[in-house]
Amino acid sequence: KRVVEEEEEEVVAVDLSSSAILIVVVPSNIMTKEAVTTSRGLAIVLNLRRRPDRRAWMQESCLKCLQDQLGVPVQILDAVDGRCLSVNPEEGTVHCPHSGDDHNDDIGGGRFHIFPGWKLGFEGICSMHTDWMMRLRYEPITAEEIERFYGRDLLAGEIGCFLSHLNAWKQASAILIGGENNPKKKDFVLILEDDSCPAKAFQSEQRVESQKDLNEMWRQIWTELEVTVSNLAKNGISWDVFYLGRNRFGCDDTKLPLHHPPPPPPHDLPQQDVVEQLEGVVKVGFSSCLHAYAVSSSGVAKLLNEKLQSIIMPVDDLVPALYAQHPRKDIRDLLHKIAAPHIVALGFARNRINQLESVVRGDEKVIPDCLSTRTDQCSSEIKKLHNVIEKGNNDEVEQGRKKSGTIAHNLQCRSSRNSSSTTTTT
Repeated sequence: KRVVEEEEEEVVAVDLSSSAILIVVVPSNIMTKEAVTTSRGLAIVLNLRRRPDRRAWMQESCLKCLQDQLGVPVQILDAVDGRCLSVNPEEGTVHCPHSGDDHNDDIGGGRFHIFPGWKLGFEGICSMHTDWMMRLRYEPITAEEIERFYGRDLLAGEIGCFLSHLNAWKQASAILIGGENNPKKKDFVLILEDDSCPAKAFQSEQRVESQKDLNEMWRQIWTELEVTVSNLAKNGISWDVFYLGRNRFGCDDTKLPLHHPPPPPPHDLPQQDVVEQLEGVVKVGFSSCLHAYAVSSSGVAKLLNEKLQSIIMPVDDLVPALYAQHPRKDIRDLLHKIAAPHIVALGFARNRINQLESVVRGDEKVIPDCLSTRTDQCSSEIKKLHNVIEKGNNDEVEQGRKKSGTIAHNLQCRSSRNSSSTTTTT
């Protein structure tokens, strides 16, 4: 069998016998559509309507690869804008507008209750710092860093982020728990925030010279995720949430949880070979950041537990508190009181996806200094990445730039790090 590309058609010649040859001409677009049904998962991207620059960034660097090259179904979900929420600090409530043209409709208009007493005073900060350092022995941070995040009221953006992920879980539930006979049912859903970027793009040994380089990195990430999910099932390992990027504070565990004895391996694949393919997968310790993670059917069922939806807190605190001990005693006590579900969180030991921030407004261009854990050589690679995006070698990116006055061609690496880093950031 041989495939020959000829303009817009694929010409397939098959040698049926020594005296007969059948030539089939198939329009290439039909062959492309066939590939859509082969993916084991689906991707959801959270994007604020007022950030078309980030949408353009994800469309060009990520979605073009997942959709066009791999046939992965992708949904771009409108994130809940914290600026549109009505927050009453005195009552501890959040009101989500409900109108015919408001994108907050997806979470159902209504009132949500904020975690009581979220802002810690001096004693609360000292107590949390002691728990963090002495009892839990998480990676060292200062009391000032704790005060920065917990010595204040919840921000509207944090509330919007919680509701955005809640909405994503509801969308994922319809895909993962849609019945056994659902032809569109998937094995997992990958949830991405719109500032996600392959971690390889910031490694000094990598060269990023075009959008194709970024597309290839995303192709590798998706393929690795699909293979890992398949191998977890082959080994009888259950999971609810799978991290592709995070800030690690607690110790990871290389011993993965067995849900049931693994089935016998195929005749052509010894069991030890399957296990070897899971090297680098860990049971994650307490970690923050949910910019890139996958959920299973059991995972979304637990995350959508009605007891968890009744009280709002930063989603970066809620999810890790369901699989590890949170350093805040009041959070631990509340989750115990409402009998919150326990989730099994796995992930790659090393980040596959990092988190970025666009720092472009109009014509202003800012190239940030490298984080202290990065080298000057890495800094030059970041500048190359900026130049790649700035070229705008796609008409849609250029149109997005003219429309919004912004474009994600200058990006600031957020305080996320590879788990191998020894410097702690929050």
